Amino acid sequence: MQKLNNLQSPASHNSTTSDEATEDVFVINERKQRRMVSNRESARRSRMRKQRHLDELLSQVAWLRSENHQILEKLNQASDSNDLVLQENLSLKEENLELQQVITSMKKLEGGSTSFRGRYCSSSLDHDLHQDFSCITNDPRTHHPS
Repeated sequence: MQKLNNLQSPASHNSTTSDEATEDVFVINERKQRRMVSNRESARRSRMRKQRHLDELLSQVAWLRSENHQILEKLNQASDSNDLVLQENLSLKEENLELQQVITSMKKLEGGSTSFRGRYCSSSLDHDLHQDFSCITNDPRTHHPS
């Protein structure tokens, strides 16, 4: 009987080994399947993160373009204002030069004419002219408050 048990034992051992191998294959396949599902889910989350990041970047690009446009508008306005101020400054300098020439001419006339000198004294004329034109030149040396 023992011999019979020995004979059955290897067969049953083969059957157990085959069952274990099948079970091992099943466990391996199950692990592969779980890993595959996990990887798919991880890839889906990664794509979603990437899409959110892309959306944030596109939003930031739109905001920066708008900000850039506003800054360029302000720069153009400042440049236009600067051009106007430079133009006005040039005009005022030309006017100042013309007025200085008038003053010089008047001083020459004053020096050569006794009747002109009789009406105005030189220091009074100089003081009045400097006072009148000091607001134009903005020169603190010539500005005398009234």
